[in-house]
Amino acid sequence: MRGLLASFVSALILCVPVAAIAVPATPPSTNDARSNSADRERGQDAIKMQTVLSCPTMVALSNELQTLVAHVDPYVVSIRGRALSSVASRGKQLFHPVPTIGSGFFIDDGYVVTTAEVVQGVANPYIVLANGWQLKASSVAYNVRDNVALLRIHPLFPIPGLLFSQDAPPRSGSLVISIGEQGGFPNSATLGIIASNGRSARSTDGRWHYHHLLQFQGNVGAGSSGSPLIDAHGRVVGMLVGVSSWSPPAPWDVRGDAHHPLPALPPLLAGSMTGFALPAPLVEAAVIQLRKGTSTMLPAPGWFGLFLSHDHLKAIVKAVFVGGSAYKAGIRPGDRILMLDNVAVERPQDVRNASQQLLAGQVVPIVYSRNGKRHAVKLKVLAIPDFSVIRNMKRLELPDQPR
Repeated sequence: MRGLLASFVSALILCVPVAAIAVPATPPSTNDARSNSADRERGQDAIKMQTVLSCPTMVALSNELQTLVAHVDPYVVSIRGRALSSVASRGKQLFHPVPTIGSGFFIDDGYVVTTAEVVQGVANPYIVLANGWQLKASSVAYNVRDNVALLRIHPLFPIPGLLFSQDAPPRSGSLVISIGEQGGFPNSATLGIIASNGRSARSTDGRWHYHHLLQFQGNVGAGSSGSPLIDAHGRVVGMLVGVSSWSPPAPWDVRGDAHHPLPALPPLLAGSMTGFALPAPLVEAAVIQLRKGTSTMLPAPGWFGLFLSHDHLKAIVKAVFVGGSAYKAGIRPGDRILMLDNVAVERPQDVRNASQQLLAGQVVPIVYSRNGKRHAVKLKVLAIPDFSVIRNMKRLELPDQPR
């Protein structure tokens, strides 16, 4: 396989089309010319051309890639489930299940590797094999620091799984294959190239700060999180964790001496041509610890315990749950949220988005105004209670007139 890839470019030069043209041995006579003219009028060409393209190396490469994908495909799975999402509607906080989707791959002994974000907050995740069979995960373990998760499956038959590469990280220019979910189409294979290694980036919610990432140029669609990157030997060299969302600053916003933060990697929700993957040594090290039982559970998504008014221009608190994060921080109905986690709040949606991105246990600064006076306090984010608990919680409700 490696020899074929090395000679791929030179082989393309040898793919020379050979044209076989029927040429008369002697110059055409007057009668022949009239006959040809008549043939053209009837739409029939007297000269027949046949083109033959010969590129055996490309054919061999295509066959090798098909063999490689066929070998890896049975060990790649889709991971699905449902997670609760909160939505404010008509002054009420509603919770409804949202389908989730991601990718993963078998290693051995019924273990499936994926990213922590694929299964966080998901009740009873299950995997879908390449043949369509569905299996429930009996246990889920997380490594929060590196965004790696390990699911345990009990299949009816042994599944050996894929091997991690023990070589150095692939260099720029290395061809690799990614197999996983692509916008709802499971086990989709795409050929790409390693653009660089050793990249640093962060997730958009600030939860993960990555280093030593592999930059993958290829098709990366929704649900690709957890997809393995496969080298020419069928080994895992990386696992996709995000896509690029960076865009160059406007010319008037460039600051020569400014420190540029790490570029943000949003979840794999939309298509992109640039993906980023954790290198195999990092993933394997996390998996070894998780198999030993060293599991760091992901904190639950955050919950502030407040309702906001319908004013789209101001984040006015309409109601506060007694015992919730906002109540304990001293926030009451009628207060206006000005800043949250050192970020200015311009609209109610900013607060709602933050409540879903922050994790339980985090302590963030919050600034609010009451009767024209600013107050700066610390707010400890709590976990989202069960829906039955929320429904029975007492809450303070006042006319939502800013105080």
